[in-house]
Amino acid sequence: MRIFTFMRPLYSLYPAAEGGEPPYTWSLNAENLSWLSDGTSRFEGTPTLDDIRVTPVVLQVRDANGELANSRLLSITVLPPPGDEPVPLKLLTRILPDSIVGRDYQLVFAVVGGYPPYHWVLQGNHGKAGLVFSDTEGILSGTLTAPGTIKSQVTVTDRYGSQVSQSYVFQIVPAIPKPAIHTISVPSGRVNLPYHLAFSASGGYPPYAWRVVSGKLPSGLDVDLAGDLTGTPDMAGDWEFALEMTDSIGQRIAVSAPYSMRIYTAQGYEKLEIVTQSLPTFLVGSPVNFIPACQGGAPPYIWRTADSLPEGLRVGEKGLVGTPVKAGARKLELIVTDASGQTSSASFDLTVRRVVDRWVALFLVILMAVCLLMLIWLLALLKKNAGRLAPLEIVTQSIPNGRASMEYRVYLASKGGVGSYTWQVVEGELPPGLVISADGCISGIPYQGIGIDETQTVAFTVEVRDENGTTCRQQL
Repeated sequence: MRIFTFMRPLYSLYPAAEGGEPPYTWSLNAENLSWLSDGTSRFEGTPTLDDIRVTPVVLQVRDANGELANSRLLSITVLPPPGDEPVPLKLLTRILPDSIVGRDYQLVFAVVGGYPPYHWVLQGNHGKAGLVFSDTEGILSGTLTAPGTIKSQVTVTDRYGSQVSQSYVFQIVPAIPKPAIHTISVPSGRVNLPYHLAFSASGGYPPYAWRVVSGKLPSGLDVDLAGDLTGTPDMAGDWEFALEMTDSIGQRIAVSAPYSMRIYTAQGYEKLEIVTQSLPTFLVGSPVNFIPACQGGAPPYIWRTADSLPEGLRVGEKGLVGTPVKAGARKLELIVTDASGQTSSASFDLTVRRVVDRWVALFLVILMAVCLLMLIWLLALLKKNAGRLAPLEIVTQSIPNGRASMEYRVYLASKGGVGSYTWQVVEGELPPGLVISADGCISGIPYQGIGIDETQTVAFTVEVRDENGTTCRQQL
């Protein structure tokens, strides 16, 4: 029996039986039908929105003699109110993307319509590739472990038993070597001469896309997505730049070290550069003949400046020459021109100082000698009077008891005073067998070989003396 009902205020089921001895008593054996109450001759109840489902049931009837009979498996279907039916269940996922061994894979199957929650079933050979499937969320995921063709069928069932299936086929291809850049150096170029270089790479999944990630290309050159460095250089010099290559699946690789590229002048010379970083300090009255260092270009070099110079100095073809007559400091821009007409410039700090007179130097030497003698005298005075700053004091106020005929040793302690200390007993006597050393150690075996029958108490006074003769006493 299959009974359909729309949601109404009240639902009634009147079962029928024959045979046996009336009257009959009916009961319902089912789960999730708490809204339907048992009765002797009928079942009644009002389903809610939460009760929309298909529920298997078995009717049981008992006659007056106690005989029991069960119906076959039936079902009660509660449908939504007219007009509230959902759209038909439909799988939106049409294809599964191909992938590569070793990569993480995750795909969420999309479904619309029907009544959630959905239950998913995936049949196929996906498990051999390292994939697992969630039957509650419809997610296929895992790390691909083996290449091959994956054939599978997905079936999704909604809350009320409606279902739809879809078959899929996708490829897992073997992993290939990671992308690598093979161009390790870049040839030099020349100003006004067209330039072309194709960067080389392998591995990954072509096509490759290239771009500059750091540094700067020579003026007039550019790198396109295909990795072609082209153009016409318009400036001589040395350049550094780094490239990165990305394959069609997003794998990236950058050069291990930036490329260094040199562009020569149109005549084939290197770029002219001044390499001197700073000028020395010049002295008033001392002759100057300073030639800054430069590299590149075509000798000979000619120097000049557009700035004013200190009196007595000038910039000649060979550099900075002359004899300064006044002290001072200023900025100076030097310009060099080579035989091919290249120019280069650099800015420097120019300083001219006055020479220190001899009497000033002699005075400084005498002053330093006096300061050294005063320091020696102060150190000696401090050593002599250190005892006054830190009075001599015996720290040990008592010493431990000893046992007759057993070894005994204790060190006396003091602080303050100057230098090393000397100890001695000045009043009383130590117990027989014990002695005190100059460094304050009382040691020995008391009463060795002397029989005593009772405890002996011995009092004595020790004295400590520092290097200045200061003394301090303590009774023990």
